[in-house]
Amino acid sequence: MAVGGFAHLFQAYVWRKKAINHGETRLAHNAKEETAQESDYSKIFPPSQRNTISELIHAAENNIGPLSVSKQPLLKLECDYRLADPSTNLYSGFTVGDVRALGSFPDYAKLSGVPAPTPLKNFTIDTARPRPYRPFRWPYHQTMWSELACKELMEMALQYLGIRYPQHFRVGDGIFVNRILATTHDLSVAEPLHVLLENVPEDFAVMMRDEKTGRYHLRAGVVCSSLGWKLGQKIGMGLPGVHQAVPGYKEKLAFSVDRFFTRMPASSPIQRGSWGLEIGQPLFLPADHPDWSNRESQNESLCEEDIYLRVDWQTLRRLPLSGAIVFNFKALYTPLCEFADEPYIPSLVLKILIEGDEAIMKYKGTWHVEHVVKPALVKYEQAQLDMGLIEEGWVVQTLDESPFFPGWKRKFS
Repeated sequence: MAVGGFAHLFQAYVWRKKAINHGETRLAHNAKEETAQESDYSKIFPPSQRNTISELIHAAENNIGPLSVSKQPLLKLECDYRLADPSTNLYSGFTVGDVRALGSFPDYAKLSGVPAPTPLKNFTIDTARPRPYRPFRWPYHQTMWSELACKELMEMALQYLGIRYPQHFRVGDGIFVNRILATTHDLSVAEPLHVLLENVPEDFAVMMRDEKTGRYHLRAGVVCSSLGWKLGQKIGMGLPGVHQAVPGYKEKLAFSVDRFFTRMPASSPIQRGSWGLEIGQPLFLPADHPDWSNRESQNESLCEEDIYLRVDWQTLRRLPLSGAIVFNFKALYTPLCEFADEPYIPSLVLKILIEGDEAIMKYKGTWHVEHVVKPALVKYEQAQLDMGLIEEGWVVQTLDESPFFPGWKRKFS
């Protein structure tokens, strides 16, 4: 459903960083045990990438000092950087003057510390297939200045496309060329989010820091493939509001996620997958749409061919100049019947559906198709045992190749 993606990605990051004992990790922090100073984020800023600026602007001042003690003003959330004094600080550690000196389409790989992609010059869009993400885990736990930020996000996305797929996209002289759609965009006049909407079939939510509290709020975005919610319902909210529907967020994750957002470096983006089981392939289905009510009943006429796995492949990264944090996701659908020859996947999904935490599974919203899915998975599991694709007595657990399955490259090559 993607609305809980910030928290999910945070947990994915913690799982990567910490040792996990018996499949569990302690993520919760008791806010009452923290002092007021530790809970005040107004003087806490993310790690700055400004040390890279001398490679791009030779005359740039190397050090402007810690923002927490700087006498220079910090750009306020409601202010337009284009009208601000050049000496105004951004919470990324750069100044407005730095941004102007860098100009459009600076080298974001150097600025962020995230390497540029390798060009895929033999990429053929007509035969390309998405990777078969199967983000199933057991034990299963639930895991979670707009003008400048939007411009920066657009430039980073278009720069990536031009490097990764040079035969299909080109950026130069303020013009973006999309050879797939046979379109061009004058970036000097186009709205950045409109350019993303028309050229990048993915969703973006931009979180920005409030200079008074140091906490992050959803301030801008392009979200066209959400299930159960709309961007307009979440815009302006802080992290607790965005995650209001996520089970256990307030009690277990809110404090840790707030702290993580204040400190997340630009050089360490993270990714993970969120999954659900759907009737058909709905891309955008808000809770007030008539079809949403289908989740309240089990339709006896449904068959295996009607059910699809939906994976929202998500990334979370900080933009190096504006300091904004961008949540990005792409919805991918796979027919349920594809699980039949994917080793261990039926057993893993069946385990989650039968024994998963009740609150989490209710939030995930799989009940309306479980009467079809569970028998199908039992059938697939037995067939895999009979064919020797899985071992008798295999203890269900997260696969070593997660989020993929053994042999996925052969199947999708």
